[in-house]
Amino acid sequence: MTPEMELRRGEEARLLLENPLFSEAFDQFEAEITEKWRSSPARDEEGREKLWMMLQAAKRARTHLESLVEHGKMAQHTLAQRAKAALRGERLD
Repeated sequence: MTPEMELRRGEEARLLLENPLFSEAFDQFEAEITEKWRSSPARDEEGREKLWMMLQAAKRARTHLESLVEHGKMAQHTLAQRAKAALRGERLD
């Protein structure tokens, strides 16, 4: 993937994470799953396990978006370095 593509994806991920409705949806989903998990009977191991897996999947999705933001920042740095090198007449690959 090119740095330009990573930068674009990182920006899109950042906008999603900063979107109040998106953030509210994630937070509400995680809170509901956590509450269901906490209030479920200990004998319902299968149900508790499914809830736990749902919570972990939601956290993993958020972490993935955060990772895309970080990759976008690194791509932005790479592009800035390339631009500086181009001004000096150098070439960075």
